[in-house]
Amino acid sequence: MATKEYKSGDVLIAEGTVPETAYRVVNGSVELTRDVDGMSMPTAVLDRGALVGAEELLDGRAMEDAVQALGNLVVEVVGKEQAARLLGKQPARPDARDKPDRKRTSEKVPAKSTSRALVALSAQSDTEYTAEDPASSVLKPGLLRRILKPEFADIYDRLDVRVSALEGEGGEQAAQHLVSELSKRRGIRARTMNAKVSLEFESDPVSAMADLKRASERWLLDNGGDVVIWGATVHGGQLLHLRLFVREDPSVDQFRMGDGWTLLILPMPLDPASSHRLHAALLAAMRTKQAGKLLTVRRDLDVLLQDAREQLLQEVPGLDPLSRAEERATLARTFASTIRFKRKADDAQTAMTLFDNALESFSAEKTPLEWAFAHRDRAFLGQFIAERTNDTGALEASINDLEDALKVIGPTAFPHDWAAMNNRLGLALYRLDFDNGDAETLEHALHAFENALSIYDRKKNPNEWAEAMGHFGQVALVIGRENRNPSMLLQAVEACNAVVSARDRRNMPLHWASAQNNLGSALFLYGRVAGDTGALEGARDAFRTARAIYVEKGADRLAAVAEKNLGHVDKAMSRRRRKEAPPELPWEGIPGEPPPLPWEFGPGASGTANKLSSGQKSTRDRDAWLDDRLR
Repeated sequence: MATKEYKSGDVLIAEGTVPETAYRVVNGSVELTRDVDGMSMPTAVLDRGALVGAEELLDGRAMEDAVQALGNLVVEVVGKEQAARLLGKQPARPDARDKPDRKRTSEKVPAKSTSRALVALSAQSDTEYTAEDPASSVLKPGLLRRILKPEFADIYDRLDVRVSALEGEGGEQAAQHLVSELSKRRGIRARTMNAKVSLEFESDPVSAMADLKRASERWLLDNGGDVVIWGATVHGGQLLHLRLFVREDPSVDQFRMGDGWTLLILPMPLDPASSHRLHAALLAAMRTKQAGKLLTVRRDLDVLLQDAREQLLQEVPGLDPLSRAEERATLARTFASTIRFKRKADDAQTAMTLFDNALESFSAEKTPLEWAFAHRDRAFLGQFIAERTNDTGALEASINDLEDALKVIGPTAFPHDWAAMNNRLGLALYRLDFDNGDAETLEHALHAFENALSIYDRKKNPNEWAEAMGHFGQVALVIGRENRNPSMLLQAVEACNAVVSARDRRNMPLHWASAQNNLGSALFLYGRVAGDTGALEGARDAFRTARAIYVEKGADRLAAVAEKNLGHVDKAMSRRRRKEAPPELPWEGIPGEPPPLPWEFGPGASGTANKLSSGQKSTRDRDAWLDDRLR
């Protein structure tokens, strides 16, 4: 095995280039980053076992992300042939001595799979799906192949699925049937639980579901499982109503799948299409930081959504309108969840259509939670589409969806959902302001971020808290600049400074550098409007710090931006008079083009809502906001 060592910040594969080799992480971590309007935004951190650049190497495609070492790194250099075997994109050529006798085996040789990917991992010949199912490659490989090709199991970890006995007629037999069907699937180990999961409540289903979710997560943690399937059989055992709990489901901004509310309706017994639908829902619900399991999710979900797409979209026969709507909403979330791996427009549009179908039957009066959560997820999807198409109409529709959902979902029953929606609402309003220039829109956005910060706690939810505070700071910066308001700009400075103190410089260096750059912008504007030379000096220190990190990490373009910002500071410090017009933000790029929004690149910023409300004036001394580490 040929290995190679890299130091922190070394770039393995540059963004936009076609890789000549792929890499598998042996020791250490790599950070994936993407350039968005001059800002290098981290998109993922991959640990030991992760395979990077393999698909691009085989397809001859340019990398969408740059790959760089995050600390000392040891990788295995992977060539085309090995990458093909690891991804299963072509079957290994058998040695001439091992060629089978076609006459003796012709009846047992399965029809060639039409699956675009993972043919080398296709199922055993005696599996019922092999000859007829275009997605048969998601079934488990034969024992002989696993023995001869142990590298297939080297980087892909199995998902541990536990199935509870179901309520209703034949519930235990139904659970055994689910285990049997899931055990045929590659990347899954399915077992029955030694405990039963059921929802019991007298008056408050929301609290009961939250308690059951916590108990299930503790059980999974204690027993080493990843997903719990539970629910009931209905209509005399002819239908399954299934729900999911996942082990790692942090209170973050995501489509609802593994929280117990999303209902998966399937026929009993499962047919091939329903087995695919269950498998895809499990993969979409998974939230884990383990690299091997993430690779399994990404690999098999991609196959299912491409090669079994028509089967996934088939409707379960005999459902009433409300059940049909719930089934369509769950399928919409399955398709929508894939955009965290591959940002495909057709998957997003399919999910949007399915949400629209569900909302034809849901209503705020009769099914308020289903209606609100469908609007919530539709809004998140609309923002994804708006970002890629620059469609103001889609952005406005997402704002309307969020405002509808917030009529039902409040801070008491669903605090983190409420906070995430307010954060999204603020971002959408901030983006919309660049199109209409409405000051009231910015004030609305500022209030939405304050709502989010009233829920997020710096110690309990550091990433979400930091992200919302960073957004608050950006909006306060724009308002303060337009109104030449030193008090509002000071709030922006305090928010940006809080981001710097909350960010992890060691593990998220580019995020930390971005926070320094934002702090420099806030100090620069405050210094110019208030005539404060000390603030300008603080801006210079912040830009220098950001530039040093960018240089260390090889982000030459961002380093040049920081250098340009330093030039703005030097020019401002040499002036004696201030302009009457609002000063230009040093980080602004093309005139009239809004800055990138970070909702698809993970968490970002920090601060508190109470001490930074829009009408509050700071009582600190002038130098109190300056981080001592910058001086």
